[in-house]
Amino acid sequence: MTLPTKDSAIQYDPMWNHLRFAVYQLNYRVTTPMLLPTYKGSVFRGALGQQLTRISEEVSAKVFQTSQASWRREGALEQPSPFLANLKEVPPPYVLEPPLTSQRFFEPGEMLHAHLVLVGAAIDYLPFFVFALSEAGRGGMGSWIDNRRGTCFLETIDSLHGWDPPPPPSTGGDGSPVVIYSGQEKVLSDESVILTLEAIQPRVEVANGCLLEFVTPTRLKVKGHLTIDLSFDVLLRALMRRMSALAYYYCGMDLFFSPQSLL
Repeated sequence: MTLPTKDSAIQYDPMWNHLRFAVYQLNYRVTTPMLLPTYKGSVFRGALGQQLTRISEEVSAKVFQTSQASWRREGALEQPSPFLANLKEVPPPYVLEPPLTSQRFFEPGEMLHAHLVLVGAAIDYLPFFVFALSEAGRGGMGSWIDNRRGTCFLETIDSLHGWDPPPPPSTGGDGSPVVIYSGQEKVLSDESVILTLEAIQPRVEVANGCLLEFVTPTRLKVKGHLTIDLSFDVLLRALMRRMSALAYYYCGMDLFFSPQSLL
């Protein structure tokens, strides 16, 4: 195996360009006093889940289902890839990253920033997510204060280029976030920045090592059991399984290999 040098480009199979995703920053403005836990993931994900469930009950199941069945490629569940046969649960095509601040109490007027990642076909359902996220803030989150939960207003949503700092103009555009939603005007544009490995590749640098910081709870299993002994091998296998499943079920990529064979 030949390792890339610092001046060489990272090489990957072009088939991975099927894997497309979009990254959004959700900008909330607090409207009533809000008390949140130190880790806010369960609160934000619970509020989003409730609203998605409500949408699925009000909108035809053929259009939207919180089970993600309508997002998956046709026939994928009936005839799954043999290389994903051991996958016990199909991952959802979205990730909600809560505000990572340790601040717990928020006064009206303060801002909260969260992030949403949509993968493949789920990008087409952005309007449903915007509505659900807006309603989640309006309905209240966190602990009760004076007989009500704190509320927040989804002021704007930015479509990001997926990295910090932003790319240089030579990669296309100036790399600045694109405002795609205004809560005041209730207008959502279709100018989302769609990311692929091809778009990200010029920003990847070869390094001799890296330091990972887990800022949110992480659950990884080895042979069906949760592990606290995290090795590079365990982490990379989990990442490859997740990437392969997302690409197969939501991005239309056919798997002609086992994700494990790449390791």
